[in-house]
Amino acid sequence: MTKIFRIIPHTLIVLALIFIVIEVLDWYNPYMNFLGLSISTILLIAFCLLSLVQSARMIFCEQKLSEVQYKKVKMDKRNRAGSKKA
Repeated sequence: MTKIFRIIPHTLIVLALIFIVIEVLDWYNPYMNFLGLSISTILLIAFCLLSLVQSARMIFCEQKLSEVQYKKVKMDKRNRAGSKKA
């Protein structure tokens, strides 16, 4: 599962670059209609779903990280107060 989460950001970068290239090609030659192809639609759906997964994962990890940091700061304060008393 960890490998999948490591691959998602790289996949999102590749898909974003693909859509930038497709958009530029459509500007220069609108008759090719790259964004109207079914493969473009499939790639766009994959990009959106992967973005949602990555965003949800980052929100979840950020909450967990802030909880861990809060606990660490609290423990550090206790340790400092305990060492001053001794």
